[in-house]
Amino acid sequence: MAENSSIAAFAKKLDLAIFATMQDDVAETVRETMSRFLESYDYVKSRGPHGMGVRDRRNFDAKVEQAGDVTTLRVTDVAKFQSGVQGSKSLAMVVETGDRAYKMPGPRPFLAPTQKDMNTGAAEKALHDGLKKRGIGV
Repeated sequence: MAENSSIAAFAKKLDLAIFATMQDDVAETVRETMSRFLESYDYVKSRGPHGMGVRDRRNFDAKVEQAGDVTTLRVTDVAKFQSGVQGSKSLAMVVETGDRAYKMPGPRPFLAPTQKDMNTGAAEKALHDGLKKRGIGV
C-alpha cells in the first residue's frame, strides 16, 4: 500500500511540475521567440507610450490546459485593433497574413515561424530545463 501512495505522490508532483514548467518556462520561450520574429514589425507611432500593439508582450496570453495525460500550452497574441476595427480576424492574423482588406503592406509572419521553432526543439528544451529546475530528472 505504501508503494501506491508514493507513486501517487510522485505522479501529483510530476503533474504540478509539468503544469508550472509549461506556464512559466515554455510560455516564456514562446514569448521570446514571438518577440524575435516581431522585431522587424514597426509600431504605429499613434499607439502611444503604453504600446499594447501586436508586438507588446503583455498581449501574449498563455494558457495551459490539462486533459488526462496531455498538457497543452496555447500562447495567443490578443492585441486589439487600434481604431475599433471589427472583423473576423484577430490583429495578429492580419499582421501574419498581410490582409490587404486592412491596408497591410504585406505579410509579416511571426506566428508560423514561432510554431516552427517550437516544433524543432525549443519547446522541448524549455520543458526539459524547467523540469530539471523543479527537481525532476529527465
